[in-house]
Amino acid sequence: MRLFNLLKSPGVEQRGEVVSLFESWNSDKSEGQLSDFKDYVTRAYRANGVVFALVAARARVQSEISFAWRQPDGSLSDAGTELRALRRPWTNGTVGMLVQRMEQDASLAGNAYVYRPNSTRFQRLNPDWVQILTDGVEPVAYWYTLPGKPPALLDANEVAHYVHEPDPLANYRGMSWVQSVATEILGDQAMQKHKQKFFDNAATPNMIIKFQETLDPQRRKDLQESLERKYGSVENAYKTLFVDNGADVQIVGSDLSQLAFADVQGAAEVRMCNAAGTPPIVIGVTKGLESGTYSNYGLAFRSWMDTLHRPEWRKKAEALESVLKPPRGATRLWYDDRQVPALQQDALDAADIRGRDAGTIRTLVDGGFDPDGTVDAVMAGDLSTLSHTGLTSVQLLPPDPGGGGDEPVDEQTDDSLLGESP
Repeated sequence: MRLFNLLKSPGVEQRGEVVSLFESWNSDKSEGQLSDFKDYVTRAYRANGVVFALVAARARVQSEISFAWRQPDGSLSDAGTELRALRRPWTNGTVGMLVQRMEQDASLAGNAYVYRPNSTRFQRLNPDWVQILTDGVEPVAYWYTLPGKPPALLDANEVAHYVHEPDPLANYRGMSWVQSVATEILGDQAMQKHKQKFFDNAATPNMIIKFQETLDPQRRKDLQESLERKYGSVENAYKTLFVDNGADVQIVGSDLSQLAFADVQGAAEVRMCNAAGTPPIVIGVTKGLESGTYSNYGLAFRSWMDTLHRPEWRKKAEALESVLKPPRGATRLWYDDRQVPALQQDALDAADIRGRDAGTIRTLVDGGFDPDGTVDAVMAGDLSTLSHTGLTSVQLLPPDPGGGGDEPVDEQTDDSLLGESP
């Protein structure tokens, strides 16, 4: 008996309709580190421009995809009621919005869950409220704990579970790439605060003002307030500082150039890009723009599509297939990338390759190789399977050894042409 059946009880709510979503705050927070999904969203995705750009760039490209059933011959078909339901997963929803949600959740929580309550609806589940239940061999159910509601027990066959990177400490749960650079994110935010404070303080380093005479506490306080009022904040930047009574002004600390601020911040941004599997040049971070040529961008973008997006499209299709019923004759759910604008250059390259293959086939067939075998050999990239028909090209035939050919032209003069009588 499955664990799902064993867990059924009057206190557990098993739902066949859409699960309602509610917002809640996690009371168990740890200051100084990202501890849960809400922290990743509020303190990384919403508060850090680089993380936002990385997650958004990945999600935008991923959302361009559509899905189709793959036939045994490799062709794609989008027929059937299952795909029509997937194209409209919820009211006013699209398959692009569903894929975008899956990518956001996988980036920030490591897991994305899509619940299918009936044949016409899909619903994104908040990954922070999902717990995976197993029988020791495979997942059999998912607890979905809504704040203020009884926990919902969802059968594994009703939930599509998408994982970007598997967690080494778990068999079925994934891990967020944001988690691997949490320290970099917090450090980058600290640098942003440092930069803001630098400009708030008139864009100058700290200063020490020494007086030859000893000032009483009230006089020192009045002087400090006067200096801050006249020369503090960014509005008073670059004003000339006037002091008297033999005061000596000394600068302490370093400005942004002395701190190599751009290099330090740029290194953190590159590490975040590496964790996200995204070339820095694609999202335009500082270190990426230093090598920002058209050629470099094109190569980086193509590598990004081949090494990140295509594998993730495949894994999303495999996850969604678990809650769909394939039509007769279909082998699996697959992604259809023919309408993705970012892959148009790939389409041009593929057309160029097909043209070269066609030229190769024509040359081999003209050379006497079997036409059908030639096509198969060129498509497989294995010319060792070619089979010759024994026929040779006309251009390769030697001259007729018997001297045969057309009869020589009789060059006798026709007297009748000269007007003479026979």
